[in-house]
Amino acid sequence: MELRVTPIYDTALRHVDTLIATLKQPDGTYIPIPLSSNFDEGGTEDYLGTIPGAAMPFYGVYEVRVMMMTGPNTFNDPGEAIWEDAPKTPLRCRRWCGRQWSISS
Repeated sequence: MELRVTPIYDTALRHVDTLIATLKQPDGTYIPIPLSSNFDEGGTEDYLGTIPGAAMPFYGVYEVRVMMMTGPNTFNDPGEAIWEDAPKTPLRCRRWCGRQWSISS
């Protein structure tokens, strides 16, 4: 299963201080999901991670949790702002997001 994460504040954020994804299994175990981006090499990819099938061996409810925190090096990636001013500099912030699904027999 592929996980695609896009930190946003008006537009996509680059160089966030912290971006952590975890998978919560039905038994309460948390498994880290490594995230990577090719933005520093000139790419435009979101942050990507993969949840291997082996990480979902149980029936029940699974949850992906993502935590993002901005920092002094974080900036908006406005693309090309032709008709409007560039977006504001992001505030220092911390955000959580989660999604659930279940696997049944």
